[in-house]
Amino acid sequence: MIRYGKGGRYREVPLHPILRATLETWIAEAASIDVGRDAEFTPHVLRHTAGTTMTRSGTDIVVVAEILGHSMETARRYALPSPEDRHTAINRLTTDQ
Repeated sequence: MIRYGKGGRYREVPLHPILRATLETWIAEAASIDVGRDAEFTPHVLRHTAGTTMTRSGTDIVVVAEILGHSMETARRYALPSPEDRHTAINRLTTDQ
């Protein structure tokens, strides 16, 4: 449960069981990770990381949008090519010798 997410909204987001256990460990051990609005690690960053990971592993963008509560247009950002993806695509082109 995200009690105070982006825009102050409450939401429930499904978590992978291993991630849930890891987060519970971090919370229990006070892992010294700066979290919250002014920190680098926020629930929002975790959400974006999950979206990117799911799309890069082949999860349908419709499923990603549904899980994260995004529109299709917003979820599409997670599937944008990286500079490495663009470089690989260019290198796959055949050339006439």
